[in-house]
Amino acid sequence: MHKALLCFLFLSLSTCSFIPIIAQEAVTPIEQEVRFDQSPVKGSSLDKEAIDEYKNDPNYNYIEIEPEDTWITRLRRKLSQIWNSFLRWLTGGQEATGVLAFLLELLPYLLLAGLLALLIWVFLKIDNARAVISSSKKGVFIGDDEEIINNHDIQTLIDQALIDKNYRLAVRYYYLLTLQKLSGKELINWQAQKTNHEYIYEIKNSNLRQQFGKLTDVYDYIWYGNFEVDDSAFAKAQHAFNKINSEI
Repeated sequence: MHKALLCFLFLSLSTCSFIPIIAQEAVTPIEQEVRFDQSPVKGSSLDKEAIDEYKNDPNYNYIEIEPEDTWITRLRRKLSQIWNSFLRWLTGGQEATGVLAFLLELLPYLLLAGLLALLIWVFLKIDNARAVISSSKKGVFIGDDEEIINNHDIQTLIDQALIDKNYRLAVRYYYLLTLQKLSGKELINWQAQKTNHEYIYEIKNSNLRQQFGKLTDVYDYIWYGNFEVDDSAFAKAQHAFNKINSEI
């Protein structure tokens, strides 16, 4: 019994003395030495040629230059505002998606193509309706196409133009003679308000239509293009006109 009691007291005293030793060791601060880098600093050198090369490279030019405000830029801004307002009205202020977005992207090109087609149509109408033209040498009065086709002996006009060596005028008369023959054979329905190219599609015979199409291009090039015709060029045109007129 006494031995057991002594053992218990011994163990208790040992335990109590061990705990503060551990605690004392746990809170002991760890000393660290601060070392300063005192090695000499070596500067980096810059390659001047490399810097100049970067300066001359437009990919590294981040300076934005404001364009000069001119009447053209103001007009473009105004047109852009009008176009955007039109798109907002068209879409009801909603963002266009899918097929509608594709059509809106295509719309400017369709409008431009329509405007170009309208200008070409008006140009052809005006050229086809020119009424009063005078020859450069004899002052022969030339009425409009309807007057010449319905009331003139066109072959006589051709002969007179050849005497005057006015080959450009002779080409005009040759073309009107071809229209007169086509209308007389009811191969076309000649009307003063029609364009020359409309008659091409009225001709049913493919061979005749092809010949007339080529002569129409020649006529437009020489007459409406105001190009002078020399002997060689006129001889080729005259041969083509005589060929088609003999087949009508």
